Amino acid sequence: MALLEIFTLPSSTSSNTEKYPYEEDPAHFSEQYILHAVTINERLYTKSRNYQMSTHYRCQSADMIAKISDTEYKYKLRARNGNQSSDPYVEYEVYAKLFKTGQHTDYNAANIIMPKTIDPSLRLMSGSGQATLHEVRTTMKLMTMNGLETCFVFVVETGGDQKQCEVLVTAATAAQDIPEHCKNVYESECPGPYLTLYDSTCK
Repeated sequence: MALLEIFTLPSSTSSNTEKYPYEEDPAHFSEQYILHAVTINERLYTKSRNYQMSTHYRCQSADMIAKISDTEYKYKLRARNGNQSSDPYVEYEVYAKLFKTGQHTDYNAANIIMPKTIDPSLRLMSGSGQATLHEVRTTMKLMTMNGLETCFVFVVETGGDQKQCEVLVTAATAAQDIPEHCKNVYESECPGPYLTLYDSTCK
């Protein structure tokens, strides 16, 4: 069966929908293998999210710059500090450690780890959650992706009252609308309002 066909199949039973959130529903495990997102050899932009609506950062992106092991990767995160194309960009490095949640047998989630010494506004930008003495960690779970692997919807666990999500898209498709499958899951599973972080001036 083609990958795209798997994504268009309905959930197996209504009880699954009631028992599990989408990102932990076995009916959707085929959409949640996070290595498909991690191993993309292309910049990923945050196209939209439904939390931290007041941020002044735009053009947020992630580039995988080193594979440390099969479950640990180093990323460069980048963002523009303002709405104008002439505003400066900031960047910093973080580590992503893959793990499994719930009944998943393949890696579906990542702990994003950054130094606690990083500027607090940049920690806020990346939705960082639990802090230790030396680190700040955020958990991201892959909820779905499209068949072409050009869009990825993540649940970001930051301790908010509502489900917090963001849509990542490849640089080659960032100027286009969010692909239909990702858009449908995002809007049905993650309550609005939504903030668009990418525009044509991003680089």
